[in-house]
Amino acid sequence: VQGHAQGDAPLAESIEEVIVTSRYREESLQEVPDSIVALDALDIQQQNITDLMDITRTVSLMNFENILNMGSLFINMRGISSQRGSEPGVSVYIDGIQSTTPLQLSQELFDIESIEVLKGPQGALYGRSAIAGAINISTKKPSDEFENVALVGFADGGEYNVNFKSSGPISEGKLYYSIFGGTMEYDGGIMNTYLDMEVDFKENDTFRGRLLWTPTDQLEIDARVNYDDLYGGTYHFSTIVDE
Repeated sequence: VQGHAQGDAPLAESIEEVIVTSRYREESLQEVPDSIVALDALDIQQQNITDLMDITRTVSLMNFENILNMGSLFINMRGISSQRGSEPGVSVYIDGIQSTTPLQLSQELFDIESIEVLKGPQGALYGRSAIAGAINISTKKPSDEFENVALVGFADGGEYNVNFKSSGPISEGKLYYSIFGGTMEYDGGIMNTYLDMEVDFKENDTFRGRLLWTPTDQLEIDARVNYDDLYGGTYHFSTIVDE
Protein backbone atom coordinates (compact mmCIF):
# COMPACT_ATOMS: atom_id res chain seq x y z
CA VAL A 1 0.00 0.00 0.00
CA GLN A 2 2.82 2.35 0.87
CA GLY A 3 4.46 1.88 -2.51
CA HIS A 4 1.18 2.57 -4.31
CA ALA A 5 0.66 5.83 -2.40
CA GLN A 6 4.16 7.02 -3.22
CA GLY A 7 3.60 6.25 -6.86
CA ASP A 8 0.43 8.36 -6.94
CA ALA A 9 1.95 11.37 -5.19
CA PRO A 10 3.64 12.94 -8.27
CA LEU A 11 0.37 12.64 -10.22
CA ALA A 12 -1.58 14.50 -7.54
CA GLU A 13 1.05 17.24 -7.38
CA SER A 14 0.91 17.73 -11.16
CA ILE A 15 -2.77 18.77 -11.16
CA GLU A 16 -2.88 22.42 -12.15
CA GLU A 17 -5.04 24.80 -10.13
CA VAL A 18 -7.68 26.61 -12.20
CA ILE A 19 -8.10 30.31 -11.33
CA VAL A 20 -11.36 32.09 -12.23
CA THR A 21 -12.54 35.69 -11.85
CA SER A 22 -16.30 35.11 -11.96
CA ARG A 23 -16.78 37.00 -8.66
CA TYR A 24 -14.54 39.91 -9.71
CA ARG A 25 -11.49 38.55 -7.94
CA GLU A 26 -9.05 35.73 -8.58
CA GLU A 27 -10.16 32.50 -6.88
CA SER A 28 -9.55 28.80 -7.21
CA LEU A 29 -12.33 27.13 -9.19
CA GLN A 30 -12.78 24.56 -6.43
CA GLU A 31 -13.58 27.31 -3.91
CA VAL A 32 -16.33 29.00 -5.94
CA PRO A 33 -19.84 27.73 -5.04
CA ASP A 34 -21.13 28.03 -8.62
CA SER A 35 -21.45 25.72 -11.60
CA ILE A 36 -18.65 27.03 -13.84
CA VAL A 37 -17.08 25.77 -17.06
CA ALA A 38 -13.62 27.38 -17.39
CA LEU A 39 -11.63 27.27 -20.63
CA ASP A 40 -8.07 28.57 -20.88
CA ALA A 41 -6.16 29.63 -24.00
CA LEU A 42 -4.97 26.07 -24.73
CA ASP A 43 -8.50 24.65 -24.48
CA ILE A 44 -9.79 27.37 -26.80
CA GLN A 45 -7.07 26.71 -29.38
CA GLN A 46 -7.47 22.93 -29.33
CA GLN A 47 -11.26 23.16 -29.69
CA ASN A 48 -11.05 25.88 -32.36
CA ILE A 49 -13.35 28.30 -30.54
CA THR A 50 -13.55 31.55 -32.54
CA ASP A 51 -16.95 32.93 -31.53
CA LEU A 52 -19.64 32.51 -28.89
CA MET A 53 -21.56 29.89 -30.85
CA ASP A 54 -18.53 27.57 -30.82
CA ILE A 55 -18.73 27.41 -27.01
CA THR A 56 -21.87 25.25 -27.20
CA ARG A 57 -19.73 22.33 -28.39
CA THR A 58 -18.07 22.26 -24.97
CA VAL A 59 -20.74 23.49 -22.54
CA SER A 60 -23.68 21.21 -21.85
CA LEU A 61 -27.25 22.53 -21.45
CA MET A 62 -26.38 25.59 -23.51
CA ASN A 63 -27.17 26.50 -27.12
CA PHE A 64 -27.74 29.44 -29.43
CA GLU A 65 -30.90 30.12 -31.38
CA ASN A 66 -30.72 31.93 -34.71
CA ILE A 67 -34.14 32.78 -36.15
CA LEU A 68 -35.35 34.87 -39.07
CA ASN A 69 -32.38 37.23 -39.38
CA MET A 70 -28.88 38.01 -38.19
CA GLY A 71 -30.06 40.26 -35.38
CA SER A 72 -32.17 37.55 -33.74
CA LEU A 73 -29.58 35.55 -31.81
CA PHE A 74 -30.48 34.28 -28.34
CA ILE A 75 -28.64 32.20 -25.76
CA ASN A 76 -30.50 29.28 -24.21
CA MET A 77 -29.07 27.94 -20.94
CA ARG A 78 -30.68 25.21 -18.85
CA GLY A 79 -33.87 25.61 -20.88
CA ILE A 80 -34.19 29.34 -20.15
CA SER A 81 -34.10 31.63 -23.17
CA SER A 82 -35.45 35.05 -24.11
CA GLN A 83 -37.81 36.48 -26.68
CA ARG A 84 -37.58 39.36 -29.09
CA GLY A 85 -37.76 42.67 -27.27
CA SER A 86 -37.30 41.11 -23.84
CA GLU A 87 -34.41 41.04 -21.41
CA PRO A 88 -31.78 38.37 -22.22
CA GLY A 89 -31.57 35.36 -19.92
CA VAL A 90 -27.77 35.13 -20.10
CA SER A 91 -25.49 38.12 -19.60
CA VAL A 92 -22.34 38.23 -21.77
CA TYR A 93 -19.26 40.23 -20.79
CA ILE A 94 -16.21 40.73 -23.02
CA ASP A 95 -13.22 42.17 -21.12
CA GLY A 96 -15.58 43.36 -18.38
CA ILE A 97 -17.92 45.20 -20.77
CA GLN A 98 -21.45 43.87 -21.20
CA SER A 99 -22.67 43.05 -24.70
CA THR A 100 -26.02 44.83 -24.74
CA THR A 101 -27.20 43.81 -28.21
CA PRO A 102 -27.43 40.38 -29.89
CA LEU A 103 -25.49 41.77 -32.86
CA GLN A 104 -22.34 41.86 -30.70
CA LEU A 105 -22.58 38.12 -30.05
CA SER A 106 -21.68 37.28 -33.65
CA GLN A 107 -18.26 38.95 -33.67
CA GLU A 108 -15.09 36.96 -34.21
CA LEU A 109 -13.03 36.29 -31.06
CA PHE A 110 -9.70 35.27 -32.51
CA ASP A 111 -7.52 36.33 -29.57
CA ILE A 112 -9.30 34.85 -26.54
CA GLU A 113 -7.37 34.29 -23.31
CA SER A 114 -10.10 32.62 -21.23
CA ILE A 115 -13.84 31.87 -21.13
CA GLU A 116 -15.93 31.31 -18.01
CA VAL A 117 -19.50 30.07 -18.33
CA LEU A 118 -21.58 30.39 -15.15
CA LYS A 119 -24.75 28.34 -15.05
CA GLY A 120 -27.73 29.30 -12.93
CA PRO A 121 -29.02 32.67 -11.64
CA GLN A 122 -26.26 35.28 -11.37
CA GLY A 123 -28.33 38.38 -10.67
CA ALA A 124 -26.41 39.29 -7.50
CA LEU A 125 -23.26 40.09 -9.50
CA TYR A 126 -24.45 40.48 -13.09
CA GLY A 127 -27.87 42.10 -12.76
CA ARG A 128 -31.33 41.28 -14.04
CA SER A 129 -30.07 40.04 -17.43
CA ALA A 130 -28.47 36.96 -15.86
CA ILE A 131 -31.40 34.87 -14.59
CA ALA A 132 -30.08 31.82 -16.48
CA GLY A 133 -26.35 32.45 -16.25
CA ALA A 134 -23.44 34.60 -17.39
CA ILE A 135 -20.49 34.32 -19.77
CA ASN A 136 -17.16 36.07 -19.10
CA ILE A 137 -14.74 36.34 -22.02
CA SER A 138 -11.23 37.78 -21.64
CA THR A 139 -9.12 38.62 -24.66
CA LYS A 140 -5.33 38.47 -24.57
CA LYS A 141 -3.45 41.47 -23.23
CA PRO A 142 -0.87 43.20 -25.45
CA SER A 143 2.38 41.29 -25.22
CA ASP A 144 5.81 42.62 -24.30
CA GLU A 145 7.24 40.98 -27.44
CA PHE A 146 6.21 41.62 -31.04
CA GLU A 147 3.69 39.10 -32.27
CA ASN A 148 1.95 38.88 -35.66
CA VAL A 149 -0.55 36.13 -36.41
CA ALA A 150 -2.80 35.57 -39.44
CA LEU A 151 -5.42 32.91 -40.10
CA VAL A 152 -7.26 32.21 -43.37
CA GLY A 153 -10.12 29.76 -43.82
CA PHE A 154 -12.43 28.53 -46.59
CA ALA A 155 -15.67 26.53 -46.56
CA ASP A 156 -18.64 25.53 -48.72
CA GLY A 157 -21.08 28.13 -49.95
CA GLY A 158 -18.33 30.51 -51.01
CA GLU A 159 -17.39 31.15 -47.39
CA TYR A 160 -14.02 32.58 -46.48
CA ASN A 161 -12.59 34.36 -43.45
CA VAL A 162 -9.38 36.24 -42.77
CA ASN A 163 -8.22 37.15 -39.25
CA PHE A 164 -5.05 38.85 -38.12
CA LYS A 165 -3.54 40.12 -34.91
CA SER A 166 -0.54 42.30 -34.20
CA SER A 167 0.77 43.03 -30.71
CA GLY A 168 3.90 44.36 -29.08
CA PRO A 169 5.61 47.17 -27.13
CA ILE A 170 5.57 50.84 -28.19
CA SER A 171 7.66 51.92 -25.24
CA GLU A 172 9.43 49.07 -23.46
CA GLY A 173 7.99 48.51 -20.00
CA LYS A 174 5.46 51.35 -20.33
CA LEU A 175 3.19 51.27 -23.40
CA TYR A 176 1.90 48.30 -25.39
CA TYR A 177 -0.50 47.91 -28.29
CA SER A 178 -2.75 45.21 -29.71
CA ILE A 179 -4.69 45.28 -33.00
CA PHE A 180 -7.14 42.66 -34.24
CA GLY A 181 -9.02 42.64 -37.53
CA GLY A 182 -11.23 40.06 -39.16
CA THR A 183 -13.53 39.73 -42.15
CA MET A 184 -15.76 36.90 -43.33
CA GLU A 185 -18.17 36.42 -46.22
CA TYR A 186 -20.65 33.64 -46.96
CA ASP A 187 -22.60 33.51 -50.22
CA GLY A 188 -25.36 31.36 -48.72
CA GLY A 189 -27.01 28.01 -49.36
CA ILE A 190 -30.77 28.77 -49.43
CA MET A 191 -31.88 29.61 -52.97
CA ASN A 192 -34.90 31.86 -53.44
CA THR A 193 -36.21 30.87 -56.87
CA TYR A 194 -38.33 34.02 -57.19
CA LEU A 195 -35.39 36.36 -56.54
CA ASP A 196 -32.92 33.93 -58.17
CA MET A 197 -30.39 34.40 -55.38
CA GLU A 198 -29.23 32.91 -52.08
CA VAL A 199 -30.98 34.66 -49.21
CA ASP A 200 -28.91 33.49 -46.22
CA PHE A 201 -25.74 35.42 -47.14
CA LYS A 202 -23.56 36.94 -44.45
CA GLU A 203 -20.81 39.54 -44.24
CA ASN A 204 -19.05 40.42 -40.99
CA ASP A 205 -16.15 42.83 -40.37
CA THR A 206 -14.56 43.19 -36.93
CA PHE A 207 -11.83 45.47 -35.64
CA ARG A 208 -10.46 45.85 -32.11
CA GLY A 209 -7.66 48.07 -30.89
CA ARG A 210 -6.11 48.25 -27.45
CA LEU A 211 -3.47 50.36 -25.70
CA LEU A 212 -2.06 49.35 -22.32
CA TRP A 213 -0.13 52.02 -20.44
CA THR A 214 1.60 51.35 -17.11
CA PRO A 215 3.21 54.66 -16.05
CA THR A 216 3.88 53.29 -12.54
CA ASP A 217 3.79 49.94 -10.76
CA GLN A 218 0.52 50.93 -9.05
CA LEU A 219 -1.28 52.42 -12.08
CA GLU A 220 -2.47 50.72 -15.27
CA ILE A 221 -4.52 52.45 -17.97
CA ASP A 222 -6.27 50.15 -20.45
CA ALA A 223 -7.90 51.89 -23.46
CA ARG A 224 -9.91 49.90 -26.02
CA VAL A 225 -11.92 50.50 -29.17
CA ASN A 226 -14.20 48.01 -30.91
CA TYR A 227 -15.95 48.09 -34.29
CA ASP A 228 -18.23 45.39 -35.68
CA ASP A 229 -20.26 45.57 -38.90
CA LEU A 230 -22.70 42.73 -39.63
CA TYR A 231 -24.79 42.47 -42.78
CA GLY A 232 -26.75 39.39 -43.73
CA GLY A 233 -29.94 37.77 -44.89
CA THR A 234 -32.26 35.20 -43.40
CA TYR A 235 -31.92 31.97 -41.42
CA HIS A 236 -33.81 28.69 -41.57
CA PHE A 237 -37.19 29.06 -39.90
CA SER A 238 -39.69 26.29 -39.23
CA THR A 239 -42.91 25.96 -37.29
CA ILE A 240 -44.74 22.96 -35.89
CA VAL A 241 -48.33 22.74 -37.07
CA ASP A 242 -50.81 20.26 -35.59
CA GLU A 243 -52.76 18.44 -38.29
